[in-house]
Amino acid sequence: MGKVILILLLLINISYLVSFLAFFGASLLNNLWLGTFIGSLILSLYYLMRTRKQKGYMPYLSIAVISFSMGSLGLYVFIYYLSNLLG
Repeated sequence: MGKVILILLLLINISYLVSFLAFFGASLLNNLWLGTFIGSLILSLYYLMRTRKQKGYMPYLSIAVISFSMGSLGLYVFIYYLSNLLG
């Protein structure tokens, strides 16, 4: 169940980045994205810490979700900053 959730969160983060690159940030500032990025960071850190104790666990999926979530969150904050700075 954890892998399915992490894969869905990874797809959501990738879709945000792809839609930003395709549409150059048009209408991507809404609070749903912010909650999704923070939630995916929290869940992926939880799965990483919980399953770290299991023998033979490969943490690559959790690390990928953390990386894409941080990248998406950074892009969201940067665009939010620019939109408020420039009006």
